Amino acid sequence: MKLFDLHSDTLYEAYHRGVSPLFSEHLQAPLGLSPFEVTHRIAAIWCDNTLDDESAWQEYLRIYASSEAALIKESLPDFVTFDYAVEDARLLAGKLDRLMILRQNGTKVLTLMWQGLSSIGGAWDTDEGLTDFGKAIVQNAPFLGITLDISHASEKAAKEVLKLSERSLCRVIATHSNSFTVCPHRRNLSDYLFDALAERSSPVGISMVPSHLSKTGKADFDTILSHIAYFLKRKNAENILAIGSDFDGVSTLPEGISSLGSLPAFYRHTESLLGKALTEAIFWRNAHRFFAEG
Repeated sequence: MKLFDLHSDTLYEAYHRGVSPLFSEHLQAPLGLSPFEVTHRIAAIWCDNTLDDESAWQEYLRIYASSEAALIKESLPDFVTFDYAVEDARLLAGKLDRLMILRQNGTKVLTLMWQGLSSIGGAWDTDEGLTDFGKAIVQNAPFLGITLDISHASEKAAKEVLKLSERSLCRVIATHSNSFTVCPHRRNLSDYLFDALAERSSPVGISMVPSHLSKTGKADFDTILSHIAYFLKRKNAENILAIGSDFDGVSTLPEGISSLGSLPAFYRHTESLLGKALTEAIFWRNAHRFFAEG
């Protein structure tokens, strides 16, 4: 079994708990511990929404430095790899040259917004589109090899990102978003956005956030699979569906999943219903192929 997880908040959580991001058992998904034979993680450094933009940038630098120091002190096992991501581009604080710093620090994925209206544009809980600075990020990200994530974007902002990216050749994905049709939470993807990503063969990671999985806020293996099953009815879904757990970014998880350590049980359940090839594609191959091509 292999796992490619498009989104977790382990680095941020480890920093604020003062524990090792690699091996602490106090985390839902420490980077260095995995029950899968091969694991790759997109590890996000979240931009704390209680901080102003400049303070968020300074905290990002501290978390990055702390993470790098941990990697020197405690090396990752050979079967585990990861790439950095940043969640909420407002920490750029209006300074486009900071994109270069993110890339120099190994950032592969940039989630454009998180909540509310920011210097980048409108998040899922607004009806606002991109700001001029947000548009500039879409235009410049491809020159640095940074993939943009629309998981937290408003419908309007996400559509603008997709339209602008056609000209800039920017790669766009949704690292941790479920189906709005199955669960009408505004954080989820509309059919239009999913289809637009599918047309580009851009991955969509299914997240483990209960409130994004069901209206009741309660979820289990089959609730997660209901989103996967719905998406699979749509064109090219079998080639883009992936896992975007959001481990260490949520306080509650679906029944049967308490951490990364319990994810193999969901893998086996998925395999029993969808078959080996499709399960391997969702848990590993689709996301791995996309980033290997980048």
